[in-house]
Amino acid sequence: MSSTGRTLTFLFTDIEGSTKLLRSTGDAYGEIVADHHRILRDAIARGGGTEVGTEGDAFFAVFESAPGAVLAAASAQKELQGHAWPGGLEPKVRMGLHTGEALAVGDNYGGIDVHRAARIAGSAHGGQVVLSDATRILTKDALPEGVTFVDLGAHRLKDIERPEHLFQLAIEGLPSGFPPLKSLDARPNNLPHVLGRFVPRNKEVGDVVDLLRGRRLVTLTGPGGTGKTRLAIEIGHTLLEEFPDGVFFVPLAALSDPALVVPAVAEALNVREQGTRPVHDVLLEYLQAKDLLLILDNFEQISGAAADVADVLAGAPRLKVLVTSRSPLRIYGEQEYAVPTMQVAEPSTGPSYEEIAASQAALLFVERARAVDPSFMLTRENAPAVAAICARLDGLPLAIELAAARVRLFDPADLAGRLERSVSFLTSGARDLPSRQRTLRGAIAWSYDLLDEPAQAFFARLGVFAGGWNIDALDTVTDSDALGVDVLDELEALVEGNLVRRVPVESGGIGFRMLQTIRDFALDQLEARGELDSTRKRHAAFYLALAEKAEPELTRATRWTERLSAEHDNVRAALNWYLSRGETSSGLRLASSLWRFWQVRSHLGEADTWLTRFLDRHEEHDAARAKALAAVGSIAYWRNDFERCARYYGEALDAYRELGDDAGIAESLYNIAFVGLIEGRLDEARGRFEESRHLYRKHVDERGLAGVTWGLAMVAFIQGDLAAARHLAQDAHRLYTTLDDWFGRALTEHIFVHLAKKEGRYDEAVAAILEQMERSFAGGDLLTLLSAAESLADIEVKRGGHRRAVTIAAAAASLRRDAGGGAPPPLMLTEGDVRERAAPHLSATDLEEAWREGEAMALDELVAFMSKGSA
Repeated sequence: MSSTGRTLTFLFTDIEGSTKLLRSTGDAYGEIVADHHRILRDAIARGGGTEVGTEGDAFFAVFESAPGAVLAAASAQKELQGHAWPGGLEPKVRMGLHTGEALAVGDNYGGIDVHRAARIAGSAHGGQVVLSDATRILTKDALPEGVTFVDLGAHRLKDIERPEHLFQLAIEGLPSGFPPLKSLDARPNNLPHVLGRFVPRNKEVGDVVDLLRGRRLVTLTGPGGTGKTRLAIEIGHTLLEEFPDGVFFVPLAALSDPALVVPAVAEALNVREQGTRPVHDVLLEYLQAKDLLLILDNFEQISGAAADVADVLAGAPRLKVLVTSRSPLRIYGEQEYAVPTMQVAEPSTGPSYEEIAASQAALLFVERARAVDPSFMLTRENAPAVAAICARLDGLPLAIELAAARVRLFDPADLAGRLERSVSFLTSGARDLPSRQRTLRGAIAWSYDLLDEPAQAFFARLGVFAGGWNIDALDTVTDSDALGVDVLDELEALVEGNLVRRVPVESGGIGFRMLQTIRDFALDQLEARGELDSTRKRHAAFYLALAEKAEPELTRATRWTERLSAEHDNVRAALNWYLSRGETSSGLRLASSLWRFWQVRSHLGEADTWLTRFLDRHEEHDAARAKALAAVGSIAYWRNDFERCARYYGEALDAYRELGDDAGIAESLYNIAFVGLIEGRLDEARGRFEESRHLYRKHVDERGLAGVTWGLAMVAFIQGDLAAARHLAQDAHRLYTTLDDWFGRALTEHIFVHLAKKEGRYDEAVAAILEQMERSFAGGDLLTLLSAAESLADIEVKRGGHRRAVTIAAAAASLRRDAGGGAPPPLMLTEGDVRERAAPHLSATDLEEAWREGEAMALDELVAFMSKGSA
């Protein structure tokens, strides 16, 4: 066998649809497999390869030469195609090639490059040979005659961190047209990238896949640490091809309120609220005709939401749901699957080295041990100790990972001895817990006991973070100065010990989190230390300060929206803590600072709930209450509930007047003016804007002045005073540019577009719209893009592009629904409904087709369609 560091080319093959082929051929299947094996072995030998393993109809071979591997694959496909198969049923064999570093694992090969080759083969279709760029580069000047490359582009593969650039062998005389690769890009999904290879649990995956094909709700149950989440993700990958509308993963570990489960599902599916319609109704409507698999992970702490799951399943007949939980949901139609621990080689039976090397638990141990010590190898000498470790830990994946992370400190024999003493002692208590749960907690406690006292305190304090954290939160929340620890050093040690995991974050870079089982243990330790309340207080104070710092920046820099999105679970935890402690003033400050974030990310219902919860409990007539009234009024505005909006804005004005707060009065007058503008009371709106402007000038508030100047420009435009509208809009644009406020600039540029349209300068208006569209699409500014689309539809119908106008209007209407309401419909700036205005110029069929075409457009398709120019 090869030594570590040797470069080889790996070939994986298998028969596509072998189970179906078996059913179709019956007794002839044995002859087919025998011929298949002979053809593959002859081809591997011609290419100078070595057969490493065969399982059923699957082959794994290695080659010293990449051109030899390509020759073997090409000649095998030619012979398979030309062979006279029994019954005329030709097996379709898929093949994958990759060149990389070979790591000897007993009589086998392991490592990320072997894993990558297997994933490449898994992306192929029967009769297709797919290879990596690494293999292509080594063979481009030595291809067999009649063989060329087809560039398939970059593809995301299961468990591979970065997209892989893949190619196909085009073999003369054989079919070369295949469907899209079975990569993660083939079906819509948000399945998380998991660092580390998935140790095969083929029986478990197969069992659950079979259950889901016959049932609509399957719950994976078992104590923490049995690998339910990782198994569910692998099942999602396996079933991706079977669900045209995708597979979506919904993490629920950070939630404690059952009412947040439906919004969490909607967020994972990018389903947004629509005005005042409950998100539950919007979600049901979206799912009603979808062939989709939902994975609801860590359901146990929000079991009260089980009725919501049943309701969604009843309303969406083609939906299937896979749940992970420590206990079943106990609703009609549920199929429970108790996840077994990993298969171990029981030391008492005297297993051979080969039996240990093939066991799931040992494979996991070696995989995780190599993550901290790349030189670690399973040998005939250390294999019995590894088997003893895995058996002592009952085959629990998380416990094995924690133990494997310590190979840097202990060799397997020493580790086995220490675990035997420590875990036995630690699990002798807590007799009310199931034995496996006591074993797992013992393994966590053993890792915890290896930390010194300051590190233990640091670890325990990390338990207050919900859904993970960024590094800049650590000093404050853990009070690291008082502990006398360096947070970076301690965090790195916890990552190396598998007590903390690195995770990617939306805005780029790396965040950190604990598995829920470990977090539960950390919180227990924190409570035992008497530090739970004080640490939660620091945690809530940090996120209050973060939200207040972010608030004025949310219309200036999108990174703040991304940051709050990544920290949303921590923000919710802070809000819950303030609510439970009756600290309504701090809770109102936090919720009020977040309203713009919630609006941009379409969490309007959640925003309303938090704000009204705190307002209902807050008795003081203070600044916190006044600001919250304004915030909930703004949420009602974006939900287009103008009656409620006017009421809250009016109460906020009264509250600020009672406090004598000129800045608050100015903002309230500005807000109320827009209600008058929307309802057509233009003189009243102008008066409110003027009052507000006087106060903003008095206090030299540039942002406030920019807003009221834009509001006055809107009044002037609607009243037909175009010169005044232009002058005011230019002033507002200048102020917003000085403030670097992208949101305000977009508002004023919208007026410039309508001025150009009003004056017949259509080309100029369209050019401005397209420029605005490109900026908003690149920056993720959905609402500005929506306004641009509505404006373009209005212009197109005016200049005769009726079918195009209807298509854009339909796409804009769909986008408005997806956005969850948005700004009030801009009929005040247009000349009526586009569809009605285009109807006299189109046949009923053309009108309906144009509308359906627009409704079906995805966001990027709408952007491309708008960019094409007039039809």
